[in-house]
Amino acid sequence: MPSRFIFRAQGLPKNATVRDIEGLGTQFCKPGEKLALVADSVSFVPSCSGSRTQTALFSVQPPLPSFLKTEGSFAFQLRGHDVEVDMNFYGLTQMYPTPAGKPIIADIVAVTGINSHAYGSWKSKEGLEQMWLRDFLSKDFPNCRTMTFGYNADLKDQSVHRILDYCRRFLKDLEYIRQSQEEARRPIIFIGHSYGGLIVAHSLVKAKFDQTRGKKAPLDALLQATRGILFFGTPHRGMLVEDLVQALKKSGITEREGLLAEIQQNSKTLELQLGRFVDICDGFKIASFYELKPTRSLVVDKGDVWRLGGAYKMAVQDTSSILRLPNTVEWKRPVDADHSGMVKFKANSDKTYAEVRNVLKTMLSDAL
Repeated sequence: MPSRFIFRAQGLPKNATVRDIEGLGTQFCKPGEKLALVADSVSFVPSCSGSRTQTALFSVQPPLPSFLKTEGSFAFQLRGHDVEVDMNFYGLTQMYPTPAGKPIIADIVAVTGINSHAYGSWKSKEGLEQMWLRDFLSKDFPNCRTMTFGYNADLKDQSVHRILDYCRRFLKDLEYIRQSQEEARRPIIFIGHSYGGLIVAHSLVKAKFDQTRGKKAPLDALLQATRGILFFGTPHRGMLVEDLVQALKKSGITEREGLLAEIQQNSKTLELQLGRFVDICDGFKIASFYELKPTRSLVVDKGDVWRLGGAYKMAVQDTSSILRLPNTVEWKRPVDADHSGMVKFKANSDKTYAEVRNVLKTMLSDAL
């Protein structure tokens, strides 16, 4: 069991305070239950879904009260506002507030991988369990609007998503939060882990080739504003999915088979999209981080419990995660970690994080 659970409360009034979050326990806990907030864990950030509200991020120690165990989300009203509390972090979520009165110099958007969590995937499981997009970038890049993008990537879910579905949602969400002229021109940097990197690359391809042209085409502005991309273990040429396919079969799930078929090794879909992406990425700065350690394969235990406990295998080979572009376009960076651990940093002194920081500074050099 995790030592803490992270929650997101959306739709809060602008005057909401920590006391309002603490008051959830008094209002909704059943007898014998309590809301054990982690000390100093509540933070308020601007909403990505409307300027009239704000969002709170807060951590809770187990055991969770029953109202927070609700499937999907928990809703309530606070001073006339409809508030929704969830753990899935779907859509865009800003990680920290930028300094008041100072311009935002860039947007940074991080997209997680398949069967992963939009927040937890970037959080260390050691030490202080810090989440670097929130805890490190807030200090190193305080004037950047840093966000995560979450989507339903649960392989146990009976949905029939394909990568194109995720790309469409991603582009719509980006369009929504970059509506003003200043926002549309603002530099943007993408960070993609595993499947999330494919969503980034394929979304930019879609932005280039699949939209109706016009002087005010919002996706044209997005392409022009893109300064760079950090890919972490992104399977541009496919990845090992045999253990995932077997897990689906053992669990009797068929809806996700098409999704996995798109990203298997020698996938025609990936081959086509890779060629199109290479054609447009000469205007971006790209850093490709690739793993050096194998990852435990997925196994299914009794009771349909999925866990990483099988044989060690390279989830994504460097022949797939490196684009093979000239060094002037693509910086290749090895990471001494497995597929999951390559985006989890225990401290800001971590060597890979130091490289990430330097890459971001270079990509933002004209904006800082």
